[in-house]
Amino acid sequence: MAYIGKVPTAVPLTSSDLEDSIVTSAKITDGTIALADLSATGTKDATTFLRGDNTFAEAGGGVNTPSFFVRNTSNQTFSSGATTQISFPNEVFDTDSAFASNGFTVPAGQGGKYFFYFTFVYTNPNASGYRIVYIVKNGGNVVELQTQGDDTATQLINGSALLDLSAGDFIDLDVYQNSGSSLNSSAIGGNGVQFGGYKIIE
Repeated sequence: MAYIGKVPTAVPLTSSDLEDSIVTSAKITDGTIALADLSATGTKDATTFLRGDNTFAEAGGGVNTPSFFVRNTSNQTFSSGATTQISFPNEVFDTDSAFASNGFTVPAGQGGKYFFYFTFVYTNPNASGYRIVYIVKNGGNVVELQTQGDDTATQLINGSALLDLSAGDFIDLDVYQNSGSSLNSSAIGGNGVQFGGYKIIE
């Protein structure tokens, strides 16, 4: 190109030399945008994918967490005519550290539908009365399962419940019995009294 006077000095362009939106996607070479350029949120690993809203998510909606599973590995005594909370000193797993004080508290931001299940094995001191296991939400019974006394050495109550919960809700198990004398739970090798639960993927 012809010019008059001194030879122009070559000066590289900077971002300030370009008007906003002047570079279109047609001018960008395919495959040159790195993940760092996207500012994507979430965890990038072998189990996640990048969604259209620029967030990483797990395929299938994630895993069933929070979740927990606990046991009572020693016999517990339940007085006749009284309602007693079941103790669970043995935490097999607790994904969100949400199980404490013998119950599960829904963590912040984890409200939703939860499935709970339990097994309660006990020794039967006599054939009278009945025994009830309650799934309790915030101090109020929401599920009740019971069995009558008989003359067998041990008896079993098991059950489950699907509950719609909010952050901060507290779930535990209570037992009521009216046999006329104390009743003992039966650990049966550490597996007789169990309680577990998990959030359902929606």
